[in-house]
Order: sequence, then structure tokens, then C-alpha cells
Amino acid sequence: DGLVYLVPKVFELNEVLVVSPKNIKELKLGEFRSEAIIGSINSGWGNNPSVLAKYFAFDSTYQSTPYLKKIEIHTVSDLKKSKFNIRIYSRGEDGKPNEELCKENILGIASKGNSITIIDLSKFNIVFPKRGLFIATEVLAINENRFDFKFVPDITKPKINENRFSYEPSFRAIKGEKNESTWIYKQGKWTEFSKNFAENHRFKNGLLAMELTLTN
Repeated sequence: DGLVYLVPKVFELNEVLVVSPKNIKELKLGEFRSEAIIGSINSGWGNNPSVLAKYFAFDSTYQSTPYLKKIEIHTVSDLKKSKFNIRIYSRGEDGKPNEELCKENILGIASKGNSITIIDLSKFNIVFPKRGLFIATEVLAINENRFDFKFVPDITKPKINENRFSYEPSFRAIKGEKNESTWIYKQGKWTEFSKNFAENHRFKNGLLAMELTLTN
């Protein structure tokens, strides 16, 4: 008769449990005093700004507060408002930033002068991985972030100056331990920022002045 009869088939799926953060408990990582700041890192020179990243190691005590809630970054800007991206990476087997843990844009806006820029991460429900993670700052090479200035290469000849520019903001740094360092991404690869300086340089083992808050 040309008719096709379909026989229904039942598939039983595994149970999927979706849990949202409760935001009852908090744990802050990377806390420091303002007097620990050693200077500022400007990664926005030229047309190809660099990406800076700070590593946060995992500890078993974080299991009671596994979700990333917010980041507080100490920024410096010569503009009224300057925008930058936040990128969150897992740690690869080689110790470098690896895969991104959040595919959405996370935007930070730094105010003019020295300030603390707070970025809310709670809506992303990112769980702190056991291998640790990197929080990275990416300066955006856009017109509204561009700051033009006069550079004097020789202070004994102040009339001799050069027109230069950078993309804002800069990021404050603190002194880390010998096994700690900020990482920088430029020319297609990640390297330790401190390798650009001599052993006695103030930025040797310099860390981004960044605090991360976890919640349950």
C-alpha cells in the first residue's frame, strides 16, 4: 500500500547535573599590600600589543570554593577610559598557558590614573582546574585606547623629542618569588617576562598586581 510505519525507540540518557555557584563562601588569592608594588608594565607599545598572564597554582583547599568569582587588577591609564580583554587559560604540560577556559569576551575598563579595575566572572561558572590556570590581560589596539606623547631620549637635551604612542592601560606589578613570574605572549609564543631582565633588575620575577576571588 506504499505506507511506511515507524517504530519508536527509547534511549535512556545519562543523568546530567548542573550546579550553579552558591556565592556563600569566598577565598581570595594573590593578596598583597600597596607598598609591594614595584612599577608598571606597559604591554601596549606599537601596533601589536603583547598579552600578559599571571599563573595561579591549584591547591586542594580550593575545592570548597571552586568557582572563579572576580578579578581585581591594579591598572594605570593616561586616558579617561581604556578597554582591555581578559583571557583565562589552562596550564599546559610545558607549564605555559594552553587552552582558553572561556570562549566569551571578558572586558575590563580602566579609569584614568592609578586604580583597581574589577572584572566580574561569576556568570561564566568557570571551575578552577587542578592543573592551575593563567589570568591574562590583552591590551586592545583600537583608536580609543591610543595615547600619543612626546618622548625625550636625552634629558640633557629636552628640546629633542620624538612623537610616540602606546595603547592603554598599563598594569602594576609586584615582586614575586624566584619560582614565580609573569608570562608574556608576543611574536606568536609565550615566554617568561622576567627573562628580559638581569638578575638584579626590579622586574625580575615581577608579577601582575592581580587578585583572584573564588566562591562556592
